[in-house]
Amino acid sequence: ILSLFFALWFHFCPFPSALCSHSYSREGIYAHIATMQKSREQALCPVSGCDQPVRKNALQRDVDMEIVLRQKKRLHANTAPEDEEVEDVE
Repeated sequence: ILSLFFALWFHFCPFPSALCSHSYSREGIYAHIATMQKSREQALCPVSGCDQPVRKNALQRDVDMEIVLRQKKRLHANTAPEDEEVEDVE
């Protein structure tokens, strides 16, 4: 289960919101915004308890966090047991 968590986490391209500081995957939050626009509703932060609006122009790529995630991916790949498959996500 832990390796699945890391595999999913390493696919994450962090895009934090300037309005509420929550971070999302680019693909996921763009799909959320598009879905809400189709239903003519305002997109709100999908984090439970947060009611801040989410707008594409308030999202910025978090390059520093991407670097940290890549480093953790390399560390995990170097310490993974030999019988465990580590997926390359780059």
